[in-house]
Amino acid sequence: TTRVAGELRPQEVSMIMWALAKLAESGMDVDATAVQAVSAETTRVAGKMEPQHVSNVLFALAKLAERGVDVDVTAVRAVSAETTRVAGELRPQEVSMIMWALAKLAESGMDVDATAVRTVSAETTRVAGEMEPQHVSNVLFALAKLAEKGVDVDVTAVRAVSAETTRVAGEMEPQHVSNVLFALAKLAEKGVDVDVTAVRAVS
Repeated sequence: TTRVAGELRPQEVSMIMWALAKLAESGMDVDATAVQAVSAETTRVAGKMEPQHVSNVLFALAKLAERGVDVDVTAVRAVSAETTRVAGELRPQEVSMIMWALAKLAESGMDVDATAVRTVSAETTRVAGEMEPQHVSNVLFALAKLAEKGVDVDVTAVRAVSAETTRVAGEMEPQHVSNVLFALAKLAEKGVDVDVTAVRAVS
C-alpha cells in the first residue's frame, strides 16, 4: 500500500481503510505505516468521494482509533468536511456509520467537526423511517455520546430516531436494546426531552 498510495482512487482508499479497520477489529496487528500512508491520501481524494466512501473512511478511522491505532487528524478533518457535500445523498446505513464514527472519534479525545455533526444529524429526519434496528441503536448511541462530550446535539434528530424504536423494537438484538436505553438515559441526563414511548418500546 505504501508504494501505490499516491495512485489510489477514492473507492480504493475507502476499501483499504475499511479493510485495515476490520482487520484491527478482529484482533490483528495492522501495519501503522500502511494506515498512515493511505490516511495521508484521503486529503487528496476526499473531494471526489461518494457518500459510501465518506462513511467507510470515517468508520474506519474511528474503528482504528478505538483499537489504539494512531489516526491522522488531517484525514479525519478532510473527510468530515465532505459530509456537507454528500449529506443529501446519504442512506440510513451511511448516516448511522458517520454518526457512530464521529461519536467514537470524540470519545477517543479528538475534536470532531461540529458542522459535520449538525449536517449529518439533520439528515436523520429524512432517513429515519428506513432505518434498521442497528441504525436506530447506533444513531441514538452516537447522539448520547456526543452530548456527553459536550457537543450540541440536534433534538429533532433525537425525536425522529426515537420515534422509530416502536417500529423496530421487536427485531432488536440485546446489544441494540442496551444501546438505546443507555442513549435515552444519557440524553435525559443532559436535559434532552426523551420519548417515553421509545423507552417503553425497548424496555
